Amino acid sequence: MVTDAAKDIYIADAETKLVQVYSAAREWKRALGAGRGYEAIQGLAVDADNRLYVLASTERARQLV
Repeated sequence: MVTDAAKDIYIADAETKLVQVYSAAREWKRALGAGRGYEAIQGLAVDADNRLYVLASTERARQLV
């Protein structure tokens, strides 16, 4: 789980293999990662420019997207 500058909360969802996004008030906003073919999400990070990074494995390899 990570947060961004707007205090949105990003959670790696092991069941759906998506990143679930919630507001600071804990209201669901959206899901990210559909169609990417994630088998598992190993990690999340947000950089100083507010970009989200997902470390995930796919059936081909691990990739940083």
